[in-house]
Amino acid sequence: MLASMRHYFWLILLAFQLQASEFFVMIDAGSTGSRVYLYEHDAKTIKLLDKMRVEPGLSSFHNNVNGIQKYLEPLIAFSKKLLPEGVEPKNVSITLQATGGLRALSNKNQKAVIAKAQKVLAASEFKEAQAEVISGATEGVYQWTAINYLLGNFDNPKKHTFGLVEMGGASLQVTFLNHEPLLPGRYEPQLYSKSYDGFGETWAWNKYGSKACKNIPLDYKACRRFVAKHITVLHKPKLQGDFYLVDNFEQLATLLNLKKVSSNILDELGPANCLKSLERLKLDLPFASEHYLSKICFDTAYMSVVLEKLGFARERELIATREIANTALSWTLGSLLNRLSSLKPPSVP
Repeated sequence: MLASMRHYFWLILLAFQLQASEFFVMIDAGSTGSRVYLYEHDAKTIKLLDKMRVEPGLSSFHNNVNGIQKYLEPLIAFSKKLLPEGVEPKNVSITLQATGGLRALSNKNQKAVIAKAQKVLAASEFKEAQAEVISGATEGVYQWTAINYLLGNFDNPKKHTFGLVEMGGASLQVTFLNHEPLLPGRYEPQLYSKSYDGFGETWAWNKYGSKACKNIPLDYKACRRFVAKHITVLHKPKLQGDFYLVDNFEQLATLLNLKKVSSNILDELGPANCLKSLERLKLDLPFASEHYLSKICFDTAYMSVVLEKLGFARERELIATREIANTALSWTLGSLLNRLSSLKPPSVP
């Protein structure tokens, strides 16, 4: 470990006693789109002022790096417009961190995209411009940090922390605090964080869904059997504690009007929804896009299979959420917390 978990908690708290009020622009460059978040940090807390999203993902510009300038301009302009009167961009840092979509590119293309993004940010008038790709494990650690900070679990290191299962567009992350001793007599909790690139919702649909679960109406059980047969490489960690489901899990839960999700619940709802035509789904679920509705059968089956393959009991119900304490969940908050504490993310076994 780079720091014990107790030390990690303490440094995050100390950061808020030492830092004056500041503003930070954080960009999550995901596989299907990029989101910018403007945070205000004072001596007591971090507050999300606002956010916005653009599409497609930054990785889609690997054959057109010059297009990155126009792509990032709305995010930069939005951030400048949000700054309070008297706060100038030159006193506000800007950071872009890319995830699964960029990780999937060749090393050459990845470097070209990041180099262009760095150049655009450096010319934005913001200070300390930085563009980089982060690992999947780090992404999971940042999201874990954000969730537990918003829950107030860092106020006391003895408090129970929540783990998470996060399904983005390109990757899947599982992160939780592991209390199992790694060595005899060593009981310091370790942070477990595992990332599965290629197992995000969009990438899984392109690989599996478009083959077996595309043309609705269809047989849910047949769709699920195909998915279960091909999802064979997920490692089953020894899951500990309570978990939140975030990102695409939450999107599906919201669409199906669910507060909690389990394999059993999804498998109960799947057959009826899969037998509906697209026109019927539009009537029953009018707030969802046609593109998303066309994938609802696959998404239900895929997320049911993923939970089961990770080792969650079929009947275990997990909370799906997009916000905590009236704040939108984003791993960018965890990244910022680590920066403010001047601490690198905890290493993971």
